[in-house]
Amino acid sequence: MISEDREAVKEQLKAVRRKFDPSAPELKIFVGELHGHTNLSDGSVDIDYYFQNIRDRAKLDFAALTDHDHGGVGTPTLWHGGADSKWELIKSKVREYNEEGKF
Repeated sequence: MISEDREAVKEQLKAVRRKFDPSAPELKIFVGELHGHTNLSDGSVDIDYYFQNIRDRAKLDFAALTDHDHGGVGTPTLWHGGADSKWELIKSKVREYNEEGKF
């Protein structure tokens, strides 16, 4: 009987102690790439390969595309072409690969 009482006391103490345990963290860790280049500047892959590789093979949570504007002073090639510019292509591809809550 004594051992049973000890076990009951142990369980009661554990239950009381659990009340003071910290709650699960509200924050989540995300892993991603913040600096990537494609063949629009000095990288070697196209935008689709860049995002697909990071999302599907590396399994990262996010990625930023940071191609350089190699036009030089006074010739910003990133924006040349209006609706067909590299900048519009980048924005379009980012929207295409964006998956809210996933990637």
